[in-house]
Amino acid sequence: MDSPSRVFAAIQPAAAREFAGYEREQGLEVRAAHRPTPNNRVREVQVTGTAEVCCPADRVSVRVSVANSKESVDEVTSSVSRRLEYILQALRQHGISDKDASVRRFLHREADLYRMDAEVVVTFSDFEKMEQVCRVLLEKLDKSVCVGRPQFHHSAGCLSQMR
Repeated sequence: MDSPSRVFAAIQPAAAREFAGYEREQGLEVRAAHRPTPNNRVREVQVTGTAEVCCPADRVSVRVSVANSKESVDEVTSSVSRRLEYILQALRQHGISDKDASVRRFLHREADLYRMDAEVVVTFSDFEKMEQVCRVLLEKLDKSVCVGRPQFHHSAGCLSQMR
């Protein structure tokens, strides 16, 4: 990101602009402006360009979901709530603020069973911490948890700084 930029320019005397065929062959556009300068010479420098900025992501979001089905609402709510509490506790133990995690619960009925799906979406600014938390959740909760693929993105501050 800190690569140096170089700009090369040449200024032609006003009389030499008549012989600007070389620049046209090279795809350069030479324009003469009709503004007098001291000594009645007309000179103008125009610079046109494009640039591309590349900046690595500074945030990553991960979706962690748990689900269960039981015969009663209380049983399924209790079961999923215990897992959710473990997930949130693991986040707090790794220094993740509550404002960086959102929890959603969905309860519905399937035939004779109640099913509860819950998801926690966590945003990390430390990628190593994200890897540690995901590993802990997968090791401890095994098949009862689904850890989604990380989604890398830029924070508003990072985008503003790039602009």
